[in-house]
Amino acid sequence: MKTKIELISEQIHEMWMRWAKNILKEETNISEERKQRWIKDCFKPYEALSEEMKQLDRDFAIKMISIIENKNEH
Repeated sequence: MKTKIELISEQIHEMWMRWAKNILKEETNISEERKQRWIKDCFKPYEALSEEMKQLDRDFAIKMISIIENKNEH
């Protein structure tokens, strides 16, 4: 069973991919190097990401959970 952080991280990654794919279509000033890196390293299911890439999503998920939990305390 996936942890709460993993479930949220997966959704964060899916949301980022949708955003990034739209950016690649609309922006003309993104370097070819960045485009290829995103396509090669990032445009894949969360489970297929490197641990380093997954950790970026986890860090963001942890930050969001912390914000929500702290907001509920006040």
